[in-house]
Amino acid sequence: MPIEATARNSFRRSAFCAYVMDLKPLGKVEVRTIHRLRNSITNFKLRLAVFAICALISISAIWSAAGNEERFDYVVAVVNNQAITWSELRSALVIRAFVDPLVSLLPPLLEELRNPSEEAQRAILDILIDRTLMLQEAERWGIPLAPWQEKVAAGMERLKSSYPAEPGFPETLKISGLEFAELEEWVRAGLIIDRLIFRKFINWIEEEKIEQASLQHFEQYKSKYLEPARVRFKYVRIPLKLDASLQDEQQAENSAEEIYLRLRNGMTIEEIQKILPDLAPIKPETTTEYIDTKLGRTIAVLKTNRWSSPIRTPTGYLIVNSFGVEKRRQQAYTEVKEEIETMLIEEQVGEQMEKWLAEQKETANWRIVDPSLAKRYEHSPRKKP
Repeated sequence: MPIEATARNSFRRSAFCAYVMDLKPLGKVEVRTIHRLRNSITNFKLRLAVFAICALISISAIWSAAGNEERFDYVVAVVNNQAITWSELRSALVIRAFVDPLVSLLPPLLEELRNPSEEAQRAILDILIDRTLMLQEAERWGIPLAPWQEKVAAGMERLKSSYPAEPGFPETLKISGLEFAELEEWVRAGLIIDRLIFRKFINWIEEEKIEQASLQHFEQYKSKYLEPARVRFKYVRIPLKLDASLQDEQQAENSAEEIYLRLRNGMTIEEIQKILPDLAPIKPETTTEYIDTKLGRTIAVLKTNRWSSPIRTPTGYLIVNSFGVEKRRQQAYTEVKEEIETMLIEEQVGEQMEKWLAEQKETANWRIVDPSLAKRYEHSPRKKP
């Protein structure tokens, strides 16, 4: 089956993927490629496509994220006569928290984002320069002229729905200090960059060669595709807001303990809800967790078929009923085919984009005007970092 024809429904459900217009539809492999490229901010080779995460173009600074202190905004770099400002740089750092809000927005990490180190500033500036070159290329392709309003609105709805009930999208937005309009611009720019990535790079990849290389890779590295052992369990969650007060934390802990004791005594969730009408609705769910994670290791040592005492997590408390550990197993090629194809496409796209950006930096008129940030470039404004 052609790559672009696979799992289109999964593509439509994604909160972070692009929406296509007139070219061939993106399939799961292309979608996952774009998604993973955009989220690989710590990988130098793949960071060249993470611009959508940082795509905040000509928007106001989020000084509310740094308190009420007023500061004068200024230009830190210029790319083909387009300015990159200090406020954009700081905004890019904070908006990245929305990729993983349950982690990035917890103190003291949020404070680190609000007051970035010099190293972090230089790293994000590299990305903003690359992102600006990509958006300028998209202009030359005429991509921003397309009607993006409906796609942006749909992207925002998917972004909002991707957040758990607690703390929820509005609460997370408030904590970050970002404005709704800033996220809309981020989504719009991300869609534009995704379209450029597809047209300029992914669209030219030969599917048959990828499929052949994928099978060869699996046969050569089959041992890499052993699925780790995992624990299966049922759980109920007592949510807790990220900025919960000590009183709220104590109340959540007390509720979790009371629910746990009643479950241990044989009561059902429905019976507990009737006895405790003020308790927020709780619903038992079943899932699995790999035992090489912190939570997985914690659950793996619990006695099976009995409710555990409450486990504290960043978003509240879990009361768990473990069904036991499932041993690791060798995955079949059909199970990992798309993953391997995605990896191979990522490598090709990453190499092509890195080469293209290097060529752009040799010919474009760009410079760093902030003295401290310019040191990274060894006094050569056109030199590739």
